[in-house]
Amino acid sequence: MDPHDRDTRACRSDILVPAQSANMVRAAGRHGATRIVFDLAALDPTYKDVAREAIAEALKANDYGEALVAVRVNPIESMWAYRDIVDIVERAGEFLDGIAVPRVTTPSDVEFVDTLVGMIEQRIDLDHRIDIEAEIGTAQGLALLDEISLASDRLTTLVLDEAGVLEALGADDDAVTAGDDMLGSIRLEVLVAARAVGLHAVVAPAVDDDKDDAFRAALVRARAQGYDGARCTHPVQVTLANEVFTGP
Repeated sequence: MDPHDRDTRACRSDILVPAQSANMVRAAGRHGATRIVFDLAALDPTYKDVAREAIAEALKANDYGEALVAVRVNPIESMWAYRDIVDIVERAGEFLDGIAVPRVTTPSDVEFVDTLVGMIEQRIDLDHRIDIEAEIGTAQGLALLDEISLASDRLTTLVLDEAGVLEALGADDDAVTAGDDMLGSIRLEVLVAARAVGLHAVVAPAVDDDKDDAFRAALVRARAQGYDGARCTHPVQVTLANEVFTGP
């Protein structure tokens, strides 16, 4: 993909929606996010099977307007990831635009999703192709960024999980507040890997959910550096992301 052909509107604001909340799932299209990501990864194991079925039914039953719709599966090293993909894509692939993969550590994580989704698409004769978002939140993922970015032509987006990276590297809160040197360097590294092959670059800022000023400041920094959008966890953050990442 030519980097100049990227439609940055498609990733201006991702909103992460807890899969266990029926009300939030139904209301997900009301917040103005350009991409809705239903989160299976954060669930307690007790609820994972029920949540998969509920999300599949919600995808079929609800109109999310012009927003793209994705499901965030469990990490590929877990025992739940394959069933997340199979159940959701087989039951509701017609209404699904993408799979978000957390804690990507190696190219094989993306390749696994690519292969499995491709098989299901053929089996159900799906008339569109499901894309992949790779979340970078581990030291291994950072070390293999270039290989990961080339792992699949379904891959459209690299999402930098700042909190995950800081935890993986053993950094403390000073990495966020003291000049932003560490995160700034990591953002640049992820951005270069994305731009080299024409992918979107999205940031999930390492700030407290209730600190809107800090979230806006993090988005302004990421936008200035060249990022296309932000991963949000609250409707207020969606509004901020749409404001920051709109316009020239």
